[in-house]
Amino acid sequence: MELFLRILKEFLYSRLQRSKNKNQEKESANLTEIGQRLAFTKKLQGVTNKIHATRNIDEIILEVSQEICALFEAELPLFFFVFLFLFPL
Repeated sequence: MELFLRILKEFLYSRLQRSKNKNQEKESANLTEIGQRLAFTKKLQGVTNKIHATRNIDEIILEVSQEICALFEAELPLFFFVFLFLFPL
């Protein structure tokens, strides 16, 4: 009987440890995602501030387009296509 209780105790302890490890991994993944969202939000705010500081659309195209592309991981030609679609000549 004592052997059975010891095995049961070890089994339950190992299950508890696995459960704790899984919870820690989930928390770590959540913190990583929150950190990535925060970094993106800060970059987006910086780009937005630069856009508001420009005087006209030409300045946006010339000075901020590279940062916008980097922020959204897009190619420059795609940026110009979208920009021309939103603001036709």
